[in-house]
Amino acid sequence: MFGSGNSVLNDLLEGLLCIAVSDGHYRTNKNTSLEEVTKQFGINDHNSRAIRTRQNLGQKCDSLEVLGVSAENSLYEIKLVWRELVKHSHPDQTMARGVSLEAVKLAEKRLVRVNKAYNPILA
Repeated sequence: MFGSGNSVLNDLLEGLLCIAVSDGHYRTNKNTSLEEVTKQFGINDHNSRAIRTRQNLGQKCDSLEVLGVSAENSLYEIKLVWRELVKHSHPDQTMARGVSLEAVKLAEKRLVRVNKAYNPILA
């Protein structure tokens, strides 16, 4: 119905990750369940790592990984990815998609993390 790589499914996975850590713990059984959801959604490992890193789930927050890019990408390519993430995470864009207030808050947090990851790359 949605197709792999769909932003709605990425948003849903991000929301599920937030729920999974809402009690302050991220346990193995939660990880196993979320890995299965990731497979069912057709989200590839690269995108899954980027989403998880933006949630700070026990992973080192590498700027490139937060943005979902690699060192092999050019600065121009990284900037294009950053712009797309900013556009997708902007509160106005998020509200225009008709999502809940909670989803808008998640997008705002994502936007902060994306911008924090991008700033050192520019330096």
